[in-house]
Amino acid sequence: MKVYFCHPHSPKGKGTYENTNFLIGDMLDGETDFRKLSQRSITKIARLLNERPRQNACDEYSQEEIRLIMR
Repeated sequence: MKVYFCHPHSPKGKGTYENTNFLIGDMLDGETDFRKLSQRSITKIARLLNERPRQNACDEYSQEEIRLIMR
């Protein structure tokens, strides 16, 4: 399993990291010992996180603004 860490001098990824940790903790109801999780549970959590709707540029900008940005 690949594990990724935020670069210590680049805070851009920290918000995503903290949000993901919160979501995982919320799904596990405070259970923190990952050694006790089955592979099935880990796969379910990963699927829920990956299929979760996310805000994107289309949510923030009008189509005209997106066309101007893409030029």
